[in-house]
Amino acid sequence: KVITDDAQKGNVKRSDYKSDEEFTKAVLKSFQDSVETEIKAEGLKVADVPEGAMKGLVSYAWNAGGEKYNDMEPAYKEMVKENPDMSVIQDGMLQTFTADKVVIRGLADRRAKDYNDVATALGQPTISTYKPVKLPNGNAGFEFKMSDGTKVTKDTDKKYDSDSVSTASFKNHLNKETSV
Repeated sequence: KVITDDAQKGNVKRSDYKSDEEFTKAVLKSFQDSVETEIKAEGLKVADVPEGAMKGLVSYAWNAGGEKYNDMEPAYKEMVKENPDMSVIQDGMLQTFTADKVVIRGLADRRAKDYNDVATALGQPTISTYKPVKLPNGNAGFEFKMSDGTKVTKDTDKKYDSDSVSTASFKNHLNKETSV
């Protein structure tokens, strides 16, 4: 058993709730509220964002605080269009692959899953696999293979040959595809 009495996520304190379940629901609600606030700040109606997309956005916000990234602002605007430009949504969601300033592949997996919730809700190709790659500019990156066979490559902005790239969670998996 884990003692969670002093746990806190965002501004939500575990001590304010009777159970872990109530605390978890309150945390999720706070992240959903944050995403909805950002969507409204873009002059959009929350109801226009497909429900499945909202699931991916809340998960992304929980994990990365991504609802407040400037790259997400144009992504929200695309999500309400009949024919969204998925490259704009990819720019918003397929970023921030670091924990404690170190690139790890598990975050690429997490970003892909959140992105897939959005893409599925929009009826667009999803990410099938990802793999850590060393980019021509010397940076660590991720190559995402889409369900339609196309590929999207994202730069982590971290030099591959630095301590900012995990050996165990990135370099040891270089060029190895992982299914999402």
